[in-house]
Amino acid sequence: MSSPTTPTGTSRRAQPLDRRHIERRELISRWLLPAVERLLEQETYGALTVEQMAAEAEISRSTFYNYFEDKGDLLRALVGDVMGASLDASRVWWMLPPEADKEELRVALRHLVEVYRPHALLMRAVSESVSHDARVRDEYLDYMANGVAGIAGYVRSGQRAGVIRADLDPDAVGQWLTWGFERGLMQLSLRPEDQDPERVVTAMTDIVWKALH
Repeated sequence: MSSPTTPTGTSRRAQPLDRRHIERRELISRWLLPAVERLLEQETYGALTVEQMAAEAEISRSTFYNYFEDKGDLLRALVGDVMGASLDASRVWWMLPPEADKEELRVALRHLVEVYRPHALLMRAVSESVSHDARVRDEYLDYMANGVAGIAGYVRSGQRAGVIRADLDPDAVGQWLTWGFERGLMQLSLRPEDQDPERVVTAMTDIVWKALH
């Protein structure tokens, strides 16, 4: 696979930021994310080198450094890509109307599981990095805060409609469900051969439904 090219005499760093941002996202989604996740099947992220990741992605080392400061910068970008997709999937749940039934909730949560599961190894790498990389930690916590806010909003909407328990603290519920699902999904997805996805979805659905209604 050939590396992304630049017109002769034109520096990527001199190009408009919006174009560079688009190119960076394409580099992540098309080459680096799948390459890193393949490598994580054998190594921890901390043990990987830029040279390994560039070789696996079939890009040059210079191309890597044209878009990323170091592998910590890449991990932040990968977090943004994967957790952004997970947040989009979560919004299918949060945007359910208050009168949605349990089966509609199950369908929404199944979508979240399907989006998250393929990236469990990357999310483990993030979990291992947050203790010593403040930039990765901040990126990760920002996304988790969005998850907490989304679930809290869903709870408040249901409370206003009279279908979710009025005695619940939406913010506390949002924190417990967000962190519980993220930790649980990561652990249950690391060995997918040991887990029936439908049992995972059923358990998640029962937890949410029984806790809120």
